[in-house]
Amino acid sequence: METVQVILGSESDLEILKSSDLPKILEGLEVSWECHVISAHRNADDLHDHCQQAVATDSKIFIAAAGMAAALPGAIAAITKGQVPVIGVALESSDGFLSGMDALLSMVRMPPGVPVITAGIGKPGLKNAALIACQILALTSPTFQLTFQKLLAASGKKPRIGIKSEVVSQKGVK
Repeated sequence: METVQVILGSESDLEILKSSDLPKILEGLEVSWECHVISAHRNADDLHDHCQQAVATDSKIFIAAAGMAAALPGAIAAITKGQVPVIGVALESSDGFLSGMDALLSMVRMPPGVPVITAGIGKPGLKNAALIACQILALTSPTFQLTFQKLLAASGKKPRIGIKSEVVSQKGVK
């Protein structure tokens, strides 16, 4: 199975990653993953080299978590040229300014053609990013899909899709 690349923008982000559900979810499902701290601003050449090498090997999904300007997910999406999904997680900056909203807005304002999946802010965002990565992996592996479905069933939190359906308006529908 492919390796999920988790890239953090700063060493200060390691603690929030460790205390989130992301490691537990990926390890619990035996998903291979690596974590690297590479700043998009301070280590642009290292980020470029790492992403190209990762895509050339077996990494097909990137999770990028960053605060403040949060350029990391967009930089990875640009470097990988849309070849792989990039999941962005906004983190609160150490000064607590805007509670991560600045980072979130940076991620959702990507230009057309440089897509970043935005999973949320902080620990809930990291958990969502792990689940999105697993959803993507499940698309190409029936065995993993069954394992992932068992995890979802065990969590007791199933999406309520298809429970109720009604036509609100048919105006303009042919």
